[in-house]
Amino acid sequence: RPEAALDREVYFCHPARIEPMVRAVITDLKAGVRDSEDVWMMKNGRPTLVRYMAVRDADGSYVGTMEAVQDLSFAEKHFREM
Repeated sequence: RPEAALDREVYFCHPARIEPMVRAVITDLKAGVRDSEDVWMMKNGRPTLVRYMAVRDADGSYVGTMEAVQDLSFAEKHFREM
């Protein structure tokens, strides 16, 4: 994320059209409904995986969410060469 995203609520670091999905995922992570959620998409013409993961303390209590964005172009190339 760009530096401008610092100190902003995570919901507002995403396009408005996906804010409801992000809110739903984080609500489920907080509630323990799930521990992670994968969102597959094409971003700027590249296959991309966005993974949301619950971060929990030693007692299993929710302390936050980690969002990881990975460009999967390397994998697409690998499968084409098989």
